Amino acid sequence: MTDDPARPASPDGEAAPSGPPPLGPVPSAFAFEHKIFKIEGVWFAKTPDRAEVAMFLPMSGFVACLPLKAVRKGFDIVPGSEDDRMLGYVSRAADHLGRIVPGDPIPTEVISGEASWTISDLDRLKSRSLLLDILHVELGQPAPGARSDEAIRDALQGIAHLVVEKIGDGVPAGEAIRRFEMIAAEYAYVEALRHRFHLIEDIRVAVLDPKQQRRAPRMRDAADRIVMLLKEPTRIIVDSLGFLKSRLRPMIGSVRDPVPAVDAIRRTRDELHIMLTDWEPMFSLWAPGPEDGHAGNKQADGTYRFLAERYLGRRVWRRAGEHMP
Repeated sequence: MTDDPARPASPDGEAAPSGPPPLGPVPSAFAFEHKIFKIEGVWFAKTPDRAEVAMFLPMSGFVACLPLKAVRKGFDIVPGSEDDRMLGYVSRAADHLGRIVPGDPIPTEVISGEASWTISDLDRLKSRSLLLDILHVELGQPAPGARSDEAIRDALQGIAHLVVEKIGDGVPAGEAIRRFEMIAAEYAYVEALRHRFHLIEDIRVAVLDPKQQRRAPRMRDAADRIVMLLKEPTRIIVDSLGFLKSRLRPMIGSVRDPVPAVDAIRRTRDELHIMLTDWEPMFSLWAPGPEDGHAGNKQADGTYRFLAERYLGRRVWRRAGEHMP
């Protein structure tokens, strides 16, 4: 693993499992054979401190938390067996899903590297337009700011000969355009995540609203601390997106060899998606909007606790390729 001080920071610096997937046929769902995994109510998730992945097993009056290492040892899971392979997929998927129940489908990020969420035509359009503008500037051309599929297609055709000259190696214009479109199609999944990250800013605005602070006294007391802690996740998002753009430049180089560009996009895409998965409880807490009285106080307490557990006094620089929580 290569040190990269320019890589933005994550709250805990923890890397998700990055080794190859378990050997054998690729399954479509988390299907286990041992009867322990078939007990009703069993699930897998990261431990509360996010240090490792564990199995959570309901028992009389409480829930047992068993790290996967203890599961393998305690229930005689044979190395290389189907259950052992499945636990390997659990390890790789825990960040993406947050909570895994036996029988759930395995996310495509773990199986094929493709994103598991949908994107809109607008996300595709924004991605192509952004990368096209970057490409034009690198070629010494004014950025067209194309905002329609037809305009983007025409602009690409217009600079294809310049791109081919820069790339060399006899790459035909049609192939250069195909490579550009492949990179833009991957980047569209990053664009799709931006909408969700705006919800973090919505929370900050609600916390600072004087009306909300009057309606929920604890919000008034916690507002400054919450806003201070919100700076760190915002910084992580901005730095990650900025880092990704720097990895795509020069765009000519990315078109010459799109594989590293696609890898960088997928890595950052997954980091941001994992972060969003962790934030879902907060988005749910604020889904009704700012609330009054007890409910508003609950929003204040829950938001501060969530942020303090993840961002208070923690600033760990990532290594290249490591994941956000």
